[in-house]
Amino acid sequence: MRTNTKSKATITPAVSPLDRLAQLPLKLGKLTTEAALQAAIVTEAARLLGAQRVLLVLQGQAVAPVVAGSKLPSGESAGELLQAVAPWMVEALDTGASRLRHGPAGAAPRDQRSCLVAPMVAADGPLGCLYADIEGEHGTGDRFEDIERSLLAAFAAQAAVALTHLRGTGVLQQEVAQRTAEASETLAAQKATADVLQIIGSSTGDPGPVFDKILSACEQRFSCTSVALFLVDDAGMARIERFQWTAAGRIELGSAVATAMKASVRSVYPRPLADTNLPAQFKKGEVVEFRDVLNNPDAPPSQRLIAQRIGTSYSSLT
Repeated sequence: MRTNTKSKATITPAVSPLDRLAQLPLKLGKLTTEAALQAAIVTEAARLLGAQRVLLVLQGQAVAPVVAGSKLPSGESAGELLQAVAPWMVEALDTGASRLRHGPAGAAPRDQRSCLVAPMVAADGPLGCLYADIEGEHGTGDRFEDIERSLLAAFAAQAAVALTHLRGTGVLQQEVAQRTAEASETLAAQKATADVLQIIGSSTGDPGPVFDKILSACEQRFSCTSVALFLVDDAGMARIERFQWTAAGRIELGSAVATAMKASVRSVYPRPLADTNLPAQFKKGEVVEFRDVLNNPDAPPSQRLIAQRIGTSYSSLT
């Protein structure tokens, strides 16, 4: 007797729709962007049902429906299909129930289109709908029945969970990023203060290095074109103790223009304290901001005069 040593071909069993459905939460949960998730929802719905057309329509509270993804035969319009099935989606969101329709009514089964709509609902309200359909004459004449309606309803629920989770993760990541940025800002401000205090401790007889360090710290902490330090003398006159263009300001203006403008700024001072924004600063005890000082009637005369002399408006924080 001869033995047949030829290996048999490996046969991969077909994955049933229920098995595919059971695997989808893990697959959807691995996606990290909403665009990727939306594309996967459309693709997996089409595979799960063997659908010819799939629409993923997102619609929140008091927001018009938007097609977030689609699978359509060539030449067809997602917008036109949405317009045709919009009443069915409204019904699905109102009732919270999936629905199967065959049409046109009275036609033979192979001449009908099977249409499914399933709502996507989160704990805090509706997210949108999934729509899928298939022509009766498609392939072997298959059409959707109640089992497909149940599959789409279950998948729509999975998709809603995945979308809600991803959005919640995105919000959490934004909050973490914001808190991290705020913490970095606080640490940087504390370091700048510590640097100034260190200079104060080593410059008891000369305030000049302290003033220079304050302006240097401002330039490092703020996106600005110039920084200035004002002092009020015993006669009640405000004068500029320090003024300098930042590196960004010198690049923007050019060396020659920056030098000329610096002289124009200094020429405005000294001047009576009442003509500046310093009294408002002292009264409030907090940051005072003026935007577009040249055209802002509330800006102090000194700042409008500077804008006139340098030939451009600006915004200020004091």
